[in-house]
Amino acid sequence: MRYLVEGNEGESVFLSFNAYTENEINFETIGTVTINSSGSAEGDLEDGNYSGYQLQASSFGGDNPSITLKLLSDGDVLGEIDEPNNDGIYIVEVGEIPEFDF
Repeated sequence: MRYLVEGNEGESVFLSFNAYTENEINFETIGTVTINSSGSAEGDLEDGNYSGYQLQASSFGGDNPSITLKLLSDGDVLGEIDEPNNDGIYIVEVGEIPEFDF
C-alpha cells in the first residue's frame, strides 16, 4: 500500500493513516510531507490483513492546499480525492470501515 499526494511544488500537508479490521483500528501518523519539484510526494504505508483503509491530509502551516490524494496498491489507484471536506481535510477511504462503539 502506498500514498501519493499531487499538487504544487512546495505545498506541505500533514498525513495520517488508519487501517481497519473487524475488531481493531491501526493508526499511523505519517507526518508532514512536502510536494517536490515533480509535483508529488509519495511513500509506503503499513501492509497487513486489513479490510479497510483511510488516508487523511490536512494543511500544514498555511492555506488549505490544492492537492489530489491517492491510495495505491501495486500501482493501481484504489481511491482518490481532490476536494477537502467542510473541515478542510482530504479523506480517502477504501474497503470496509467498521463502525465502532467507543
